[in-house]
Amino acid sequence: GPAQEDAVRRGLASQERLGPFTDPADVARRLGLDTRQMEALARLGALRAFDARRRQALWEVARLGHADGGPLAQVFPKEGDVALRDLREFERVCENYRQGGASPTRHLMGELRPRLAALDVWTAREVITGRRAAGAVQRASRGGDTSRAARDAPSSRRSRVAGVRVAGLVICRQRPPTAGGLCFVTLEDETGFVNLILSPEVVERCRDGLRAPLLLAEGPLERADGVVNLRATSLQPLWGERLEGLASHDYH
Repeated sequence: GPAQEDAVRRGLASQERLGPFTDPADVARRLGLDTRQMEALARLGALRAFDARRRQALWEVARLGHADGGPLAQVFPKEGDVALRDLREFERVCENYRQGGASPTRHLMGELRPRLAALDVWTAREVITGRRAAGAVQRASRGGDTSRAARDAPSSRRSRVAGVRVAGLVICRQRPPTAGGLCFVTLEDETGFVNLILSPEVVERCRDGLRAPLLLAEGPLERADGVVNLRATSLQPLWGERLEGLASHDYH
């Protein structure tokens, strides 16, 4: 609330008078943050000035919550230092999305791209430009795919390419009452956005998968007068995964 925001602003301003924060405990004290809020900062990497390893920073925050041992503090031995493995890049990106809803470093789909490329999944840039990357065409050829989706999409004003696969983070789902039951989904990857159109039959058949935060879709790619849509005929959660804590956007 406003009171909490004011306390945080005062704490940040205190650096001019008291100097930079010295450790996580100093951050918590001056900003008036509780353990839960400090854990969120550690998971986001906001405490990297004290330790760039997020797991280690999270451990130090947990120790703050047990700093006051109470009457048994002298009974149990003092907890020793530990060295925890740092998060892998994919884990850091996932934490960025879980805690902040976005990643200031790399896009989640960029981390998944090697696996997506093995499935011959188009990027949003390839969908919009109609041009496959050379490596993608070579992979499709080695896999024996001779469909038009394995080659460059035609650049005419109106075209249709069958069997195109796309994947991304769901950023929008819409089902307007005036659209005759059609559902419109926008996916985001590290290169841009892809628009999906789902028929009522596909919506009904893929209802569970449709609510997943990460989707893999397949269907004909349609281009008409500069507007590009993929008319999805199949839809599923990416590899059946639901990344823990990654919220799915609701219909609106």
